[in-house]
Amino acid sequence: MIKYVILGAVQGVTEFFPVSSSAHLVIFQKILGIGNGGLVFPVVLHLGTLLATILYFRRDILRMAFNKKQLLLTAIVTIITGLIAFPAKGLVEKMFVSPRLASLALLVTGAALILTGRLRGAVKKDVSLPDAAVMGAAQGVAVLPGISRSGVTISALLLRGIDRETCFKFSFIAGIPAVAGAALLDAGDITAACDGSGAFLLAGFIASFTCGLLTLVLLKRVIIKSGLPYFGYYCLLAAAATFIFIK
Repeated sequence: MIKYVILGAVQGVTEFFPVSSSAHLVIFQKILGIGNGGLVFPVVLHLGTLLATILYFRRDILRMAFNKKQLLLTAIVTIITGLIAFPAKGLVEKMFVSPRLASLALLVTGAALILTGRLRGAVKKDVSLPDAAVMGAAQGVAVLPGISRSGVTISALLLRGIDRETCFKFSFIAGIPAVAGAALLDAGDITAACDGSGAFLLAGFIASFTCGLLTLVLLKRVIIKSGLPYFGYYCLLAAAATFIFIK
């Protein structure tokens, strides 16, 4: 049970900190000796952080629900994400059992985050249709373990000249439908897994939700203070250590 709680905590922290939760789940599953269960357990853990996202941004979500432009932007993000992510499911499953492949993808996340340190003067507060399309594409690529969803989507929005607080909110709120959709696609497998591993899944879910909620509070301060490049250097170090020591 404790192993699954640890994985849930790892998911809760790394889903929001831009260091790729999927890569860390791959690495920690290998370290803890947890066998490959496909994408079911990672999806359940993502549901925990999804609930944390909804609770944290509940007021912004309610405002968005009555804003036609925001709904359109979210729809564009979701559609483009789906067009990229759905065909890649087979590759994602293979990468979930390969720490070395995940570490290579983690290098991409690190480079993207370090690049944000060179950005200055982003003041645009309104997200446009092209901005949403760029974020959707970034989010679609982020289904690959090692590519941080928050890292690449926030970096993409920063590159589009959007201010940091808007990037923080839009990245997570507009990502809700994609995460929920992934869970819906795997609903049958999750139900079947609950028959024999329901307690482990629940423990991981609760740990993921709790740690995720706490991490969101910290992350907003990090983004506003332009601290993302530090996570980029961490990603590079983590990728190197994983590639060398974990096979």
